[in-house]
Amino acid sequence: MDSHVKVFAIVVSFNGVKWIRKCMESLFAEKALPLEVVDVDNGSTDETLQILEMEFPEVHIIRNDQNRGFGKANNQGIEYAFRAGASHFLLLNQDAWVGEGTVARLVEVQQKWALPLVSPLHMNGTGLSFDRGFYKNLMRAGSGSACLGDFSRGTMKDYYACPFINAACWLIPRETVLTVGGFDPIFFHYGEDGDYCDRVIFHIGYPCVVSGAEIRHDRDVKGNETLWEQRKLLIRLFRLYGLRSTSRKERRSCHLRNLRFFMHNLLAMNFKDARHIADSYLAFLRSFPEIKEHARKNRIKGPNWLILD
Repeated sequence: MDSHVKVFAIVVSFNGVKWIRKCMESLFAEKALPLEVVDVDNGSTDETLQILEMEFPEVHIIRNDQNRGFGKANNQGIEYAFRAGASHFLLLNQDAWVGEGTVARLVEVQQKWALPLVSPLHMNGTGLSFDRGFYKNLMRAGSGSACLGDFSRGTMKDYYACPFINAACWLIPRETVLTVGGFDPIFFHYGEDGDYCDRVIFHIGYPCVVSGAEIRHDRDVKGNETLWEQRKLLIRLFRLYGLRSTSRKERRSCHLRNLRFFMHNLLAMNFKDARHIADSYLAFLRSFPEIKEHARKNRIKGPNWLILD
C-alpha cells in the first residue's frame, strides 16, 4: 500500500441517533489504516450532534441548518477532505458500518488495479444476507452476477465491475474526483449515486465491488422504498437524458411504455398512479433545459460541482 495514503471517511447524518454510534465506532476501530472522519449534518433535530460532540470529539463536524440532500452534503465533505490532503474519500451512510480491515482492503485493491471507484460487499443489518438493493443491482449486471456465484463457491476474484453500486459505502480516489467531480446537485435524494456511476463509466471505467471487504447496511427499508417509489420515474427520466449511452430508440421505448402505464391507470380508474406519472413528466419537462446543461457540463473532465480552491 502506498505510504502516502490518507483516507477521509465522510458520513452525512440526519436524525441518525439509531445508528451513528455504531457507524462511528466501526470507523475508529479500523486499525490497519487510521482514518480522518468528517460528519456533515443535514440539520438533525434529534441527539445525533450531541452524541458526536460528546463521544467522538475527533470527528470534524460540518453543520447545515437545513437538509441539503445526500449529494450536496457529501460534496461539502469531499471539499473539506480534499483541501486537507485526502488521497481517498470513503463515503459511508449513517445507517451502515464497516467490517474490520474493510477500508484497508478497499484501498489495497483500488491501488493494485487502478480502479476508479470501489465498494465492499453490502450485507444487511444482521449480516446474514446481502442488502436487498445491493443484491438486486448485482443480479442485473453480468460481472455482478458472477460475483454472487463466486461468493457462494468461495472462489472470489479481487473485484467485479458493476454499472451501478449504491453509495452506502464508496471509496473514491483523488484522481477520480479530479476527473469526474462531485455529485450533481440536480439530484436531491435518490439518483445521485446512479448519475455518478454513469459519469465514472463515461470518463474512466466501471465501478467495482471488492471481495474480502464488507459493510452492514441497516437501512430503514420501508421508508426508503416509499420515497423511492415517489421519485423513481422522475430520476429515470433525468438519467435517460444524462450521460447514459441511451439511443433515441431506447428513449422512445421508455416514453411509450410510460404512456401505456398512464392509459392503463386511467382506464382502471387508478387516478393516483396516473397523476403520479403525469406529475413526473411535468417536472421533467420543466427541468429539461437544466438537465441538458448539466449533461453538457458533466461531459467535460474536471472537478465539476466542487469548490476545491
